[in-house]
Amino acid sequence: MTEIPHVGAKMIAVMDANSIAHSHDTGQHVAEEDRGYLDIHGRPRKRTWCKLANSAFAGDSVLTLSEEVDFEAGEMLIVTASNYEAYEETEEVEVLRRINDYTIELTSGLLYDHISAIHVIEGERVDLRVEVALLSRNV
Repeated sequence: MTEIPHVGAKMIAVMDANSIAHSHDTGQHVAEEDRGYLDIHGRPRKRTWCKLANSAFAGDSVLTLSEEVDFEAGEMLIVTASNYEAYEETEEVEVLRRINDYTIELTSGLLYDHISAIHVIEGERVDLRVEVALLSRNV
């Protein structure tokens, strides 16, 4: 198979005139062929999710992450809850800037506490760190 280089924000390549277009419930048309596959790529990222390196509290606008990221200004993230009321305390936040590969600043402070810790229970490590994931994607 021939690789098609990424030359802009979006590119669609259609190959083989024998393929058929199908309409899905979304109104989108997708070319399909029995022996083919669809391979979609966005801009390569260091990673799309990681964990908080330490706890972050309501009002904090700087997050320290467990791994290197390349999140950029304007991108939206989700910060998961650290308690049993996950649906109430999970929050979407916007990146103001990346301070370094492990630290980001948000456009506003967090609304909730996010307790991120690794516990040792009966000699076993239990990773209960809060997850941070990229919601903004360019596919």
